[in-house]
Amino acid sequence: MNSPTAVGVAYGFEPIRESLDSGTTARFPKTSYLQESEMTTMLRKEWLSPSDLEAEFGIKISSQNKMRMAKTIPYSKFGKHVKYSRAKINQMLEDAEVCDGMGGA
Repeated sequence: MNSPTAVGVAYGFEPIRESLDSGTTARFPKTSYLQESEMTTMLRKEWLSPSDLEAEFGIKISSQNKMRMAKTIPYSKFGKHVKYSRAKINQMLEDAEVCDGMGGA
């Protein structure tokens, strides 16, 4: 019997061993566990700080400042803190795509 590939730790579940001697793992319905890719997505922040944006997307903080002044990057301000919506940044990058990779002009 194959062991499940899903990760249950996010919900506080641990796989239960049927028998330590047999080496098999009890199988549970998929809904009891998060797939690793789903857990990674859940852990990703929806709001990014300027340093997060630089680390993840490679847009330098000085460039972010210039883009904010020129109003070419979507952002929100919470008090003195600047935050970027991950969804809006992804959309901005998709909208700025020059070639769709399909060989068209």
